[in-house]
Amino acid sequence: MSSIREKEDLHIRRLSETDELGQFDYLVDLGLSLGRDGETEVEENRIEGCRTAIWLKMDGRTVRASSDSLVVLGLISILKDIYDGRSPSEIRANPIRFLDAISVHVVYPEIRENGIRRCFEIITASKEV
Repeated sequence: MSSIREKEDLHIRRLSETDELGQFDYLVDLGLSLGRDGETEVEENRIEGCRTAIWLKMDGRTVRASSDSLVVLGLISILKDIYDGRSPSEIRANPIRFLDAISVHVVYPEIRENGIRRCFEIITASKEV
């Protein structure tokens, strides 16, 4: 199994090697591949404070998440790729870096802070399994 850093570095490299349109396309492609998780889309799993609807639930060490935005589904796909199967303590030791490689014109600050970084907080707050 690749380390969190190795997996994240691959996404950072892909995002850094392209312009804003390429970043958008990359995230949309990831979002289309992931698809929505309708079972997760219930009010108790909703991330508050983000304009885009994001739902997140930890199922053991598996990240279950969904969004009404393909770009955000792409971000969730990256979160799942790097953090699925990892312990909360291992995840806490490896905070998100890939968001810094994405233009603010592709992923707005509100989605970064109130959406994806909030997902990270929830993932790391889950019980050790």
